[in-house]
Amino acid sequence: VPGQRLAPQGQSPPALPTPSIPTPSPWRHQGLKGLAILGWTLAGLAAIDLAINLLFAYPKDPNQPASSLATYFNYGRSTEGKLVQLLGASDAQSSPLAQAGWLTPEALASHPSRPARNGAPSIALYGMSFTDQIGKALGEIDPDLGLRAIAAPSGGPSYALAAYSADQAQWERSPSGQPAQPEVVILGILAHSVKSLQSLTGATWLFESPSAYTYPRYRLQNGQLTAIPPLVESLAKLRSTLADPAQGQAYRAQLAQEDAFYHPLLFQASPLDASSTLRLLRRSLAQRHQAQVEARIHDPQAGFIDPATNQLLAALVTDFAQQARDRNQLPIVLLIDSQNYDDHLLQVLQPSLSASNIPYLSTNSLAQASDPRSYVADGHFTAENNRAIAQSLLEIIDSELNNLETSNSGMNNSDQSNRLLQTQPKTQTQPKS
Repeated sequence: VPGQRLAPQGQSPPALPTPSIPTPSPWRHQGLKGLAILGWTLAGLAAIDLAINLLFAYPKDPNQPASSLATYFNYGRSTEGKLVQLLGASDAQSSPLAQAGWLTPEALASHPSRPARNGAPSIALYGMSFTDQIGKALGEIDPDLGLRAIAAPSGGPSYALAAYSADQAQWERSPSGQPAQPEVVILGILAHSVKSLQSLTGATWLFESPSAYTYPRYRLQNGQLTAIPPLVESLAKLRSTLADPAQGQAYRAQLAQEDAFYHPLLFQASPLDASSTLRLLRRSLAQRHQAQVEARIHDPQAGFIDPATNQLLAALVTDFAQQARDRNQLPIVLLIDSQNYDDHLLQVLQPSLSASNIPYLSTNSLAQASDPRSYVADGHFTAENNRAIAQSLLEIIDSELNNLETSNSGMNNSDQSNRLLQTQPKTQTQPKS
């Protein structure tokens, strides 16, 4: 080859240089492998997520019950998303949970009232399902009692006071010939629901199974009880609010200002609702957020520890009693001790109740909150305890009516109380030791 130097005789020609081939970096190889694993993992999770949504789809009909697994995977849906699931095209087509608890004139008028007979007094109870069940027990003890109950799912003190005020105002506006106002009014306060004093609606503090109803946010200003009305006061208004972005934004702004349980990530509907996995994560966040709010209000050992909440609760009770006395009604406060709350309600309210001479009954004296046998599986009192509590209420009513005069009837209250004594059963349920 021209120009090529020949190797000396007996020697091999010099080797030609070989091109260098870059060796793959082990880090790059691991990175690609990791990305592949991540991709397959995400694809698998997406497939599982999709399968859960298909297999355990939540019913579109608000009146169709959901399976237990569909309910479980729906717990973490945003509050707005769950409220939409409860709503039908009209109030009547919406789920019973969506319809429960509203305080509009139409809603109040739909609650049945049993008229009193044979000179028996009429009693109205305000609160939650506990008061509703105790009211039924009152009616079983004395079928002649007049009875009316306004209750909401887990209705708290704010709801109970608002229900009493709205119900009595409606009675005062009703035409002549309608049932007379009750002589005895009972305000039920559930220990577990005291935390709802810092809310405007059952949709925030009852995250996993939100109730749509609303109530005022009461505050103490210079020692005076004031009420901040919610922007949403009816089921129809809620429907329009969820459908109108401007109304929805205004409602969320009010909740952010007045409701301690409100959290935008928990409340506002978003694309995250489409993922069952992300719904589970949101549920965990909700449980943590609600526990933090409740911990500021109640301690399992020390009881109710927030001075502002305690003062507000006492003011609500005092306001209820004053309203009732202004209407010549007998007010009674029923302190309902939730499981494991012991007598914490009595500890915080007894000074105010005694100072204002307000009759009351603490259920812990009959159904001990520390005893699981006091309750059935769903957390309510046993039928035996409901009857014992109702019996004790009748004894309080009898004692109080002996010292009062009615202004609306031709008989005095001592006659009514004597009649109550005659209708009480001979045997009484003894308090648990």
